[in-house]
Amino acid sequence: EKHGFVLLQKPTAMTAQDWMQCAPKTLDLSNFTGIGMPKIETPVSRIYAKEVEEMVRELMPEAKEVELDPLCARRGPGTKNPTYSFAVHQDYGLTAEDWPLMDNGFKSRFDEPSVKGFMAVNF
Repeated sequence: EKHGFVLLQKPTAMTAQDWMQCAPKTLDLSNFTGIGMPKIETPVSRIYAKEVEEMVRELMPEAKEVELDPLCARRGPGTKNPTYSFAVHQDYGLTAEDWPLMDNGFKSRFDEPSVKGFMAVNF
């Protein structure tokens, strides 16, 4: 809460091969908008999503919904994204209005009376 980030030491059951399987292509518009993001099962959706959800629920017990893309952007030598970013950053918007290419179904979820806020959490 004080600085906006925390470093967690949590092991994962994901293997290097699992991560590579979940990063099948270079970064494109779907990684930033969700448009065209496939609805598929991957090691990220099968293994890592559960690990992340457990951490989110532990750290933010008021969270009602947790969503995670089934793919990831793996970077570095030997990957399809061979370069690293130059600075710490996050690729997602902070409000529904920050996602201009998302459909109205996405944005309308934020108008529901039960919605208290939106948070992008990066792992």
